[in-house]
Amino acid sequence: MSHADLSALAPIKNGGQEEPTSKAGLKALFDEQKEFMTYFFENLDYDPIEKFCNACLTTKGVIFFSGVGKSGFIAQKISMTLVSTGTKAVFLNPTDALHGDIGILSEEDLLVMFSKSGSTEELLRLVPYARAKGAKLVSVTSIKGCKLVGGSLKIWRIFAAFLTPRSSFPLLSPGQCLRLRRQPPPPARAVPL
Repeated sequence: MSHADLSALAPIKNGGQEEPTSKAGLKALFDEQKEFMTYFFENLDYDPIEKFCNACLTTKGVIFFSGVGKSGFIAQKISMTLVSTGTKAVFLNPTDALHGDIGILSEEDLLVMFSKSGSTEELLRLVPYARAKGAKLVSVTSIKGCKLVGGSLKIWRIFAAFLTPRSSFPLLSPGQCLRLRRQPPPPARAVPL
């Protein structure tokens, strides 16, 4: 949502006192978010998501999540939520991984890297080490053809809904992303890794 979008929530006068927002402003905001959600689901590419879900469901080791900044917070939240479901999941700080923590990765593990731009330096530096450990790699980015996607033949690009059609704010909350995880898995298919 841009600063212009926030003007719909501008304070209004109510009997001499300012109200933080109006019903009309809230309705406009929610209607816009509904449009963004519709846009997201109408433009979703299911092929990489199917491969990602199958990779998660068939991983014999641990599913590691990694990211920097806000993408790192999302990665942490998803890993913590999966742990509460009994899934073996861990957040791997990319900087710490580059300073020795990469030793925890194995060839039976899946490393999921979140980066809005797909060019996060710490993750780009992590790719060759993770590949050398034999881990399967997945990138969650919002940019087609970004550097992170090209860093390995085993990386799948999943276009995250980081951007709405007109703004730079995240569209989906971690909770909304996690609801996608709760859907029944697609029929089992062999996925080349």
